[in-house]
Amino acid sequence: MLDVEATREVIREAAPEAQVERWAYDKLGDVLGEKGIRNQKDCFTRSGKSRSFSELHNPYSPKTKTGTLESRAGWKGLCRKGVSLLVVLVACRLDATIGSSFIRDATVIAFVCNETISIIENAGLIGVPIPAALTKAVDVLRQRAEKAEKE
Repeated sequence: MLDVEATREVIREAAPEAQVERWAYDKLGDVLGEKGIRNQKDCFTRSGKSRSFSELHNPYSPKTKTGTLESRAGWKGLCRKGVSLLVVLVACRLDATIGSSFIRDATVIAFVCNETISIIENAGLIGVPIPAALTKAVDVLRQRAEKAEKE
């Protein structure tokens, strides 16, 4: 069995703490100094200039005329979530009957993808900077869905 305390003591004797700190500072000094990761630049903006939350985001939701919450939309969303859970429950029961997990997994993956797209769209609406690749991917998926609905 491994003696943890004895192992720690051997490591402490082999490499004194001051020596380890000096080595770490030599390797990571630039990162912690003036250049590197902690250079007072905002890593979430393209320019690197640090901005306040209100400068980065819209104060009101562009989904409604007044920019405030809408109870009907909230109720509709809750109903959709309930139906989604019902569909997953039915898929689970079908899989239990068949003896596989394919239908359940496919259903859950489809709902997760749908919710991810919704989150990305809503984040874009409130002004969160979205990478161009994600925006293009969402547009492609939306076009495919519209094309499938027409057929």
